[in-house]
Amino acid sequence: MFAFSLLVMAGLPPTAGFFAKTYVWTTLLQTAATQTADWWLYFGLVMVGVIVSVVSTYYYLRICKQIYFDVPANEQASLYLMDPADFSLSQLFA
Repeated sequence: MFAFSLLVMAGLPPTAGFFAKTYVWTTLLQTAATQTADWWLYFGLVMVGVIVSVVSTYYYLRICKQIYFDVPANEQASLYLMDPADFSLSQLFA
């Protein structure tokens, strides 16, 4: 479920994130086509959006790779129990 939510945020087809990003970029390009003075601004926003989407997709897929495909450094799983005082402090500052 976590991996699927990462893929949605990355905007891979056929997820809702893909259609949302496509809709926003299409609207910006249509607005750029109708605006004669500031068309470069809308086109620049689309280019920044595409670049940021590609970079974020790399990071999301890297997390999925680490979760499902990488071998842990130590094979023995250890359970870390938080001290109650640390837990209460973390809730105080959250």
